[in-house]
Amino acid sequence: MKNADMIWNFTRKIALAAALLSANAMAADGDLDLSFGVGGLTRAGVSDAEGSILASVVQGDGKIVTCDTHGFLGPTAYDFFVARFNANGTPDSTFGVNGTTSIDFGAKDYCAGVVVQPDGKVVVGGTKYIEQAFGNGYAMFAAARLNVDGTLDSTFGGGTGKATVEFEAGSSGAAGIALQSDGRIILAGRAKVGEPDYEMDFAVVRLMPNGSLDSGFGMAGKATVGFHDNTSFDYATSVAVDRQGRIVLVGAANGGTGAARFLGDGTIDTDFGDNGVVILGIADARRVALQRDGKILVAGDISVISGGLITDSNAAVLRLLDNGAPDSTFGTSGITEVPFNLGASDPGRDWASDVVEQSDGKLVLVGAALHGDTNYTKAVAARLDTAGALDTSFGDGGKAVFGFGLSALDSQSFDAVKLVDGRIIAAGFATVSDTSEYALDDIVVRLQNDLIFAHGFE
Repeated sequence: MKNADMIWNFTRKIALAAALLSANAMAADGDLDLSFGVGGLTRAGVSDAEGSILASVVQGDGKIVTCDTHGFLGPTAYDFFVARFNANGTPDSTFGVNGTTSIDFGAKDYCAGVVVQPDGKVVVGGTKYIEQAFGNGYAMFAAARLNVDGTLDSTFGGGTGKATVEFEAGSSGAAGIALQSDGRIILAGRAKVGEPDYEMDFAVVRLMPNGSLDSGFGMAGKATVGFHDNTSFDYATSVAVDRQGRIVLVGAANGGTGAARFLGDGTIDTDFGDNGVVILGIADARRVALQRDGKILVAGDISVISGGLITDSNAAVLRLLDNGAPDSTFGTSGITEVPFNLGASDPGRDWASDVVEQSDGKLVLVGAALHGDTNYTKAVAARLDTAGALDTSFGDGGKAVFGFGLSALDSQSFDAVKLVDGRIIAAGFATVSDTSEYALDDIVVRLQNDLIFAHGFE
């Protein structure tokens, strides 16, 4: 009987392996993973997401957390909107109400980033904007922490679960969040430094694990850096913390794009670029990511110039060395362009919103591309090899284009990408109304990525 059981188990494993081989042969890297959600896609289940600053993170247990802004079309104005999904794409019923929860700071609140602590608590960051009857109102950094069940954590923010930070000039806001290994929280964005509203600098705030300002960082927990004295609009869009505790920011800088790096105490890192700042060679710098070897990746786009005029843009990834110089071994002078060219009468506008490094050193980028003669976008992804060339084993010649058909308008975008056990998780939004382009829902998809035999078979 024992031998019969062994033969049966062996036969079953061979049959299962054959089935997996067959499925793997039919699905290519970059295709939707049909075992995730419904047909490879899952939705948060709303129709009033703001949709332009969605962020995502994958927990240690494979669960997926997204943060966006909702109430865009409803009477509740704008609130942080957090959703959590199980690893298979189903809503996590143990979190909030049916897998979602909202956070209201009492104003127009814009969520810009999310991180998950080792204990499973979720920290979100963004901007609280208070409108005024006269003038432009004022804004401040905002953060909140949720327990594993989605309720506000009373050990954060003096018992409220929420914290806000103002800069002296009265106008600031966060566009990115990162978590240090010691549990301190980094928020990055902008702060007003001059009298006109457009005079802004990159700004960083560091919070203690309880949500209070870290007095040992910068000036009482805050730090700023500008690219042209105090006369330009500098706005960090993304932040990352490297293994040495240095804080890397990218964003808009003096009419172009730039990067900056702070040391762990909030002083500018003079070993990076020109006294801590670097002007980047791309048109938009949307997201920063760090490779395992310390090199810096920036996802964005690069302008297409025809007849001396900027006509379109291509998705692009820029790679910098640790000192801020372009990595000449990557792409062309450190930049790889990825044109999707989905326009009808012209190539169209494409951009990369995020990039992540695989365990084999290849890079996966996601973003969007205008299609046809419309203002609507397809969600796009691409994979690059370690030298920045398109990896032709992914999608169609290295690129993949997605239209999910959730509305007649057929508009969607990827804004964030993460990896879990080698699997590609892309989060974004899609139009869910046939008549209104502003009716948006948050979406998450999983893409095939040659997983089975890369991680063994048991």
